[in-house]
Amino acid sequence: MFRTADRPMTVYVTAQVLAVALAGGIAWALAAAGAPVWGAVVGWVGFAAYLSRKRLPSEAMGAALQFGAALVVLAPAAPYLPALVDGADLSPVGFATKAFGPALVFVLFSGIAYGCGVLLKRRARRKLAKRARRGGRKDAVSGDA
Repeated sequence: MFRTADRPMTVYVTAQVLAVALAGGIAWALAAAGAPVWGAVVGWVGFAAYLSRKRLPSEAMGAALQFGAALVVLAPAAPYLPALVDGADLSPVGFATKAFGPALVFVLFSGIAYGCGVLLKRRARRKLAKRARRGGRKDAVSGDA
């Protein structure tokens, strides 16, 4: 699924493993919000398609870490989304304490994950630029991926 001949098998395997991990995070957030968990399958297909188009495993891992960082920041608020949609009367102070108190830990971890993702994508970009200078594969063009 989503594999092309011009991409190494390592990119495909990395993309599939990371897409499953991200879909697991989506499934947890959807279950906590009381939403149907089948939306995680849609997330898996989308992530797998996007990540399998990357040129290097480090590029796919960097993008997945950046997506995961965004998911981790939004995860603590997931259980409160149905109450907000239903129009429940939530005390602003109580809601902020319950929803965003533990979020500081998530923000710290997501900041670290996002930073690692940026570094991995930078590493991939340098590798691709070096490969292009040496006359490597034709898709090894430096660019923002």
